[in-house]
Amino acid sequence: SLLPEMPETGEISFLTQDTGLTRHLLQSLDDYDLGVRYFASIGSKASLDETDLLEDWRNDGSQVILGQISGVSDGRRFMEEARKTSLEKPVVLMRQPGVGEHRSLEHQEQLYSAAFHQTGVVQAESVQELLRTGEAFSDLPMPSEGGTAIISNSEGLTSTILGEMDSAELSLSELESSTMDDLETLQSALVVERAAVTCSKDIDSQDLDRVFRQIIEDDNVGSVIVAMTPLSANEKSRMSQVLERVSQKHDKPIAVNIPERDSMDVSSNVDYLSTPRECVEVLENMYSYRNFLERDETFKDHEEDKKVGLEDIDTLEDFENLMSLLESYGLEVALTKLARSPQDAVDAASEVGFPVVLKIDSPDIRRPSDVDAVRKDIESRKEVKQAFKEIIDSVYAETPESEIRGVKVQETVSGTKAFAGIHTSRNFGPYVRLQDLRKSQDGPVAIPPISREVAGMVTERSHGDLDNPEDLTELLMGLGEIGLEYHDALDSVSLDLLVDGSGRVKVVDSFLVP
Repeated sequence: SLLPEMPETGEISFLTQDTGLTRHLLQSLDDYDLGVRYFASIGSKASLDETDLLEDWRNDGSQVILGQISGVSDGRRFMEEARKTSLEKPVVLMRQPGVGEHRSLEHQEQLYSAAFHQTGVVQAESVQELLRTGEAFSDLPMPSEGGTAIISNSEGLTSTILGEMDSAELSLSELESSTMDDLETLQSALVVERAAVTCSKDIDSQDLDRVFRQIIEDDNVGSVIVAMTPLSANEKSRMSQVLERVSQKHDKPIAVNIPERDSMDVSSNVDYLSTPRECVEVLENMYSYRNFLERDETFKDHEEDKKVGLEDIDTLEDFENLMSLLESYGLEVALTKLARSPQDAVDAASEVGFPVVLKIDSPDIRRPSDVDAVRKDIESRKEVKQAFKEIIDSVYAETPESEIRGVKVQETVSGTKAFAGIHTSRNFGPYVRLQDLRKSQDGPVAIPPISREVAGMVTERSHGDLDNPEDLTELLMGLGEIGLEYHDALDSVSLDLLVDGSGRVKVVDSFLVP
C-alpha cells in the first residue's frame, strides 16, 4: 500500500517508523544502487519495534541495515542489541525526532548520538546521507589502516577537500618517503600537503596511472578521494581507464567527484558522488564504523568490599556521605571538613591546613558564590572566624528561608573549573555529562557502562588540550558505575571539579539536584 510496486530485491534491510517518510525513502532508492532484502514500517510499534528488527536482522543475510527512527522504546535494550548487530554488519540510522521533543531536542540528540556512537551505529543526518552511506557499505571495501589521500586537478578543489576533512575529522594520510620521492619526479603532479596531490590538466595517461598507483599502493593510505574539475571527453576516457585499472587491483575505497561523469563506467571499489563534501562524508562514516570494529573496550573493575552501599549511608543529601560515595569509586575529592560553629571552623582549618576555602553548606544553595557565601585564601585562625560569620550573615540576608547546615572548610585547590554530572533519561536511564566551563556549549555525554575507550573520547572532546587526560577518564568511568548502581537513589548529581595543568582532577563540591 506504500508504493505502486515494490523496490528491487537486494542486500539492504530497511526499517522506517514515520509512515509519511516511508514512501519518499523507498522512491529515493531508484537514485542509488540499492535493493531491498527485507523492509518493515513499524509505525506505532504495536507488534515490533526497532530493537526487535535489529535483533532479527542480525543474521538475515543482508549486507547493511538502514533505517529511520523517531525514538526507541527501551534505550538500554536498544544499545545492547544494536551493539551486537553492529559487530556483524553496518547499521546506519537517521533519527527524525518525534512530536513533543521540541523543548529538549538538543539534549535528546546528544543522547541518541552517544548511544549510536557507543554501539557502532552510523548516524545519518538526511535521507540522502542515509542512502549514500548504505550504498557505500554495499559497494565499497572497508578502508584499510591509514588516512585518506587526495588526488585532484585543481588546487582550489584540494583546498576545499582539506577544509571538509578538517571539519569532519577525517585524517589526511602521511605518504611514505618512497612515494613522495617518486611523485616529486613528475612534472605534471604536485604534492601540496602530505598526501594531497594536484595534477595538471594535461597530465598524460601514463603519469596519471603512476600517480594513482603510487598513492593507492602506499601502506599509509587507507582510502582515496578523487575530485576533478570538468573534463573533456578525452580526459574522461583517460580517467575512466586509469580508475578501472587501479581500482581492480587494490582493495581500498575510492570516492570520486567528477562533474558530468555519466559516460564513465567504473564499478570496482569506486563510488561516484556529487560533491567533495559527499566524498568526505561517505569515507568519514566508513572510518567511524571501522574504528568501532577495532575498538577493544575495557571497563573499570570496582572492588566490591570498597563500595559504599546505600545501607551504609543515612542520606545521600548529606555532603560528607555523598563525597564518601564518590571516593569509594575512585574519584579524588578535596579534603573538606564541616563546621557548625566558628570554633569548629578554626579546628577544621588547622586539620586541613592553611590556606583554606570556606563556603556555605546548604541543600538549598547550589552556587554559594551567588549569595556571597564563599571566602578564599583564608590564612589565619582569626580570618576563619571572621569568614564564618560573614558567610552565615550573607546567607541570612540573601536567602533567609534556606536551610543552613554549617560551613565547609576545604583545602585550597587550584585549577580550571569543570563540571560533571549524573543524570537520568526516560529512554536510556543514567548518563554522564562532562563540561569544560571555559566553553559555552554543552559538554559531551556518555551512557553507562562507560568503557575506558569511550571515556577517553569524551574527555578528548571536552578537554582536548590536556596533556594527561587519565584522571578525567577514570572519573567518567567511576561516575558511570555510580549511575548504574544507584540510579534509583541518585536521579541527578552535580559535581564541581578543578583540573590542574597536569590533568589531576579533584571534586570540590557535589550536590543532589532535585
